Amino acid sequence: MKLKLIAVVGVSYMFAAVLFAWFAQTYDTVSWFLDPPPNISVAGRNYKPSNFPPSTHLPDREGIEWEVKGHMWPLGYDIYGARGYPTPTEMELEWRDGSYHQYTLQGGP
Repeated sequence: MKLKLIAVVGVSYMFAAVLFAWFAQTYDTVSWFLDPPPNISVAGRNYKPSNFPPSTHLPDREGIEWEVKGHMWPLGYDIYGARGYPTPTEMELEWRDGSYHQYTLQGGP
């Protein structure tokens, strides 16, 4: 019985380590759960942080309606993009403190 418990605990730790490494690779940082990541991917496109500071609300631009385009898993933070555009040039990540971090496409297709 003790050997089975050790095996289950060992497999659980290995699974957690692999999952942590996968998220670290996906978000290009090992602190993906502490700070906004330096990279997010939505609909097969990679977005990098813009030079604008975080804001307390989604940008208010004439003619743009925001909708959830994805989530930062496993934390579940919403990623917003402009409604009606499958791959907008700008995304907004809503972080745990309620701030919005802007991400933009970098470079060409």
